[in-house]
Amino acid sequence: MPKILAKSLFNKNVMSMDGSRLGVATNVIMDSHGGELVYLLVKPDIGVDIEKYEKQDNSIRIPFKAIRAAKDYALVDETVL
Repeated sequence: MPKILAKSLFNKNVMSMDGSRLGVATNVIMDSHGGELVYLLVKPDIGVDIEKYEKQDNSIRIPFKAIRAAKDYALVDETVL
């Protein structure tokens, strides 16, 4: 995947590969040594099954390695979770 700026992810809709909306990106967690993005924090929509995700406060943490695209929305490959 090409380089993605963290600021371009804020308030972006997050979708799964099957087209269902997971929520809205609220923040990122990055490796302070290498600067790599590690997790995308997402405020989940009501009704989203959050059990398969790691939680942090009121958000779910999606490993950045599961993000397949980030143009109009962030696309998550849930098979990588």
